[in-house]
Amino acid sequence: MDKKVPNILRLKVTERQSSVIVISHGTAFEVDRHGVVTRILSDDESRTVQAASSSPNHGPPLVPVLSIQSTSGTPSDSNEFVTEGQMQRWLDTFDGLRKRGFGYRGAFIESSSSTKIILDLFEPYHVYFDLLTPIDAQIDSYYAFIESKKSDMAIHEYIDARIPGRIYYK
Repeated sequence: MDKKVPNILRLKVTERQSSVIVISHGTAFEVDRHGVVTRILSDDESRTVQAASSSPNHGPPLVPVLSIQSTSGTPSDSNEFVTEGQMQRWLDTFDGLRKRGFGYRGAFIESSSSTKIILDLFEPYHVYFDLLTPIDAQIDSYYAFIESKKSDMAIHEYIDARIPGRIYYK
């Protein structure tokens, strides 16, 4: 707000825009780039988002969808859900995945403060990435592993690419 004497009052209004849709305990809500809940989706909207994010035929969403296994509380409008730093790490990761054309069905974290993101691929396994490490190096490690993987090598649960240059799998 800016006030000039004698009678000019200027207001600058910035509308919060959703950056991520978070699903927790069956409820979906929009969170802006500052980590503030901007809107809690209706039950119908929540079901639609959950169905779309688990469908094998959906393309990349306009707004990334992140499922959180456990949270300490229920979000409410206009409250900070995560810190701005955490939100920036989420956005950087989703942006890096999109830029590299990395396809996945769903993205999960164990809690809102977790640094491990789990991607549900169109394969019978998940991929683990670290939210604190630049995503490009982790994606490079994953692709190098997939290209060099022998055809008789079976991966049943996960590929862990959280340490660039190293791959763990089960």
